[in-house]
Amino acid sequence: MDNKQPFDETKEFEFTGNMPNIMAHDEHALYMLGPYTVMLSENLPSIAESTEGIELPEKFKMHYKYVLTVVTGQGFRPRLFVTLESFGGGPYMIGALTSGGAHSNYGIFDTQNLDAFIEKGFPIVKELLGIHDEPTRLGAQNINQPKNKDAQVPSTKPKHVPAKYRGQFAVLIIVALCVGSFLFYWHDYRPTQIRIKCEEEAVTLAMETMRERAKMNELIWGSEADNGFYLVSDKESHYKSCLRKNGLEQ
Repeated sequence: MDNKQPFDETKEFEFTGNMPNIMAHDEHALYMLGPYTVMLSENLPSIAESTEGIELPEKFKMHYKYVLTVVTGQGFRPRLFVTLESFGGGPYMIGALTSGGAHSNYGIFDTQNLDAFIEKGFPIVKELLGIHDEPTRLGAQNINQPKNKDAQVPSTKPKHVPAKYRGQFAVLIIVALCVGSFLFYWHDYRPTQIRIKCEEEAVTLAMETMRERAKMNELIWGSEADNGFYLVSDKESHYKSCLRKNGLEQ
């Protein structure tokens, strides 16, 4: 396990465009792990790839075959991702995205079997969170999970909730997921989209300003000297202005 980054739950989670977009699909398998809720998702795109108007080259696309998302009870917000991911069509690897945007690489994983990912992923989640609880599955399983064929081998697969409690758990989790999804969109996903949009607009406007300044230099001084001198400051100014217009202070 190389390139491991520490998990700091007190540190604010920083969302970036290459993170999995857990709102891209509605179907999730849900688990309880100590005080945490864990969502298991399948075939998720990145946030950047999900953003309207952005077309990433294939070599820059991040594909998440499976994602374990750890969320807290406070606002039902993501705190940790453990993923089976492939970048640019390369081999699948086990990775972890922790608070502060840190990425840990747990090496190449040579199978896309869901059961194998769960047996590998949950111990990583427990290690990063520093807990020893066993995961407990809630309600029905939306993602088809292969059965353990060898009952004699100890398994780390999540335990079932007794049938009489499943309905109650399912209702509570569905309500929490709906509220949490809205809070996640408004507090994290929407601002991320706005920042990406403002970044693109700022670059475009800064380039236009640079070209206009070059024309003025040509008319006044007979050359285009220093036309790119203010490019960075112009871009930063346009970016901050765009954030303010969209209600995000910078």
